[in-house]
Amino acid sequence: MTLGQMGLGIGLIILVIAVVRAVIQGTINADGETQPKPEAEIESRRPGALRPAPQGDRIAFRYVDRAGNLTNRTVTPTQLDFHFASDGTRVVDGFDGHCHDRGAIRTFRLEDMSEAHNAETGEVFADHGEIAAWLSAELPTPSGRRRRKPKHTAASQP
Repeated sequence: MTLGQMGLGIGLIILVIAVVRAVIQGTINADGETQPKPEAEIESRRPGALRPAPQGDRIAFRYVDRAGNLTNRTVTPTQLDFHFASDGTRVVDGFDGHCHDRGAIRTFRLEDMSEAHNAETGEVFADHGEIAAWLSAELPTPSGRRRRKPKHTAASQP
């Protein structure tokens, strides 16, 4: 067998694998015709596509967006954005979270927030320091990963 024949054989194997994979994934039907994926399936695989909201306490606030528009937002925080000051203390800059008004993950800066309160309890946060303290309690790990208290349901309460 020559190198040309081996190359042709390998190419044929790769082609067969690609066709079998396409048939299994449903992009080619049994007649060999291509089928576009449904738009909903494509949409669900895009980065930032709408996903179910995470569980946990929500924060509601007024927010000035990049365009300078004042909007009301309700958000479930998912990750704390912070840096360390020269003395080693953690300084909260903002957070990432599921924006219930936009239906997607967004990033929020504390300096652009006002009139914030806990949407579950109604607790009002007087300033950015109180918002940062609440976020730090909600997202306490240094990496910003959420560590949640279990939610009590009516069936689990005594």
